[in-house]
Amino acid sequence: MSAAGAMPLCRGGCAATVAALLALGGAGTSAAQEGASWSPESFNGVWLIEEEVLELRASDGSAPPLLPEAARIHEANRKAYRAGDTSFDRATWCASPGIPRLQLVAHPFEIIVNPLMVGFFYEWNRWARLVELTGANFEVLYPMSFGTASGRFEGEALVIETRGLMSATVLDSMGLPHSDELVMTETYRLRGDGVLENRIRFEDADTFTGPWETVVTYRRQPGARIREDVCLDRIRQGQPAI
Repeated sequence: MSAAGAMPLCRGGCAATVAALLALGGAGTSAAQEGASWSPESFNGVWLIEEEVLELRASDGSAPPLLPEAARIHEANRKAYRAGDTSFDRATWCASPGIPRLQLVAHPFEIIVNPLMVGFFYEWNRWARLVELTGANFEVLYPMSFGTASGRFEGEALVIETRGLMSATVLDSMGLPHSDELVMTETYRLRGDGVLENRIRFEDADTFTGPWETVVTYRRQPGARIREDVCLDRIRQGQPAI
């Protein structure tokens, strides 16, 4: 698979890729302490969303600007969710929820930056997302749950553009839909209070009447480590998958 794909951590031959990323990234430890001078490695560390997001809203508080058919699908998903039916959501059976969905739930994730790529390592079911920094191989071969991502630094901001996000995923817990044509641009900025801000822009002419943005924030978890997590164990115990 391409370096900018998604994979369950340490399954199906991914160990070598992850080991190389860890070696280049300083074994996953935070390279920056609060108050230290900024560097790309300042993003390194474990992060947890400040407030879980069940339903995405635009940054001004308005609803996403859905086209009529997408609005119909969204309303059907919302009604199903409220009735306890989450069959529209792949995470129900432990498949990859995709993004930004997996970064809107109260499960921590770790960021590791090296000169070649950025790794997002999620505690939930041990998924991993790799973002190419060199600009190479940014061709979308086919849609995937995490798409194909290319990143760059603009000043002290990390900007990630993702294409090829498969339409089988939903954008939030309430089933906000999208098409395979979605382009998602994330802009990560570190704030001085141990908070990581992610401004997300969505562009999808098959789903939305126009581009829109939302903002999500995460808090650094000093000294934290990503734990082992097995989604199927929760299902066997009669608990929700996510």
